[in-house]
Amino acid sequence: MRILQVWNTANILDLIFQGSEHQVSIVHREPIDDPFKHSIPDRVHFLGYTNFEEEVVREAKPYDVVHIHILHWLIPMLRKAYPDKKLVIHHHGNNLREDRIEGYHNSMEADLILYSTPDLKLYLPADSHWLPNPVDERIFHKSTAFPTELFKKVLYPLPYWRYRGTIKEVQARFPEAYIWARFMTPLPHAAMPGFLSQWGKVVEWKPDVEYERMDDRVLSMTALEALKLGCMVYYWPWGQWITEFPEEHLLENVIKRLNGYYQEAGIE
Repeated sequence: MRILQVWNTANILDLIFQGSEHQVSIVHREPIDDPFKHSIPDRVHFLGYTNFEEEVVREAKPYDVVHIHILHWLIPMLRKAYPDKKLVIHHHGNNLREDRIEGYHNSMEADLILYSTPDLKLYLPADSHWLPNPVDERIFHKSTAFPTELFKKVLYPLPYWRYRGTIKEVQARFPEAYIWARFMTPLPHAAMPGFLSQWGKVVEWKPDVEYERMDDRVLSMTALEALKLGCMVYYWPWGQWITEFPEEHLLENVIKRLNGYYQEAGIE
């Protein structure tokens, strides 16, 4: 089976399909679409920026499946061009939280709808499926000798500038917290284990998430990676410390889920 994935958010499908018998290719608009350098260079094809949508439609022709990350508006274009092609839309966060109505309707034309964090089910059809984000276990693994003094150090990753209003509250609770403006100083994926290992505690808080409507935790990739390394994560909405890595995010468990979802959608 030939699978074209459009974008490679957080390296998710690259991880899932490593060693797979399927032929998987990745397209981005430009290198700027992969600021954290997740993708394996020889598997990425960069398309033009100005005519990206049209180029994706042309690129998709020989593939059996098109698995699109985030860019839900491509689904109607691809469905029109290829009525019988299997289409997957995979939502990852703020794109859907900020564009709920269009995202909902565009997703309806896909054969399979996936979402990466539990809160996104609030904005999608009932037959959508949660696919937990897998962590790259090749580079994120717990040290057997995690220095206890690191648990005095606190990191607050600030993914977007619009979250800056939360800084004072975090610093009031954790005066020692280091504020990392990730959007201003992005780190390559391979550098993240070394960076996160400098901190024993990580604060998790995304104001865009409707936590009050959720019974499940909504954890970012950074929080999951920190837990995998042995850090503690302070889940701000519930005022709780998390110390255990959730097993549903283990790569082997994510692969089983995706394979099951693909089979249900007739993608084999």
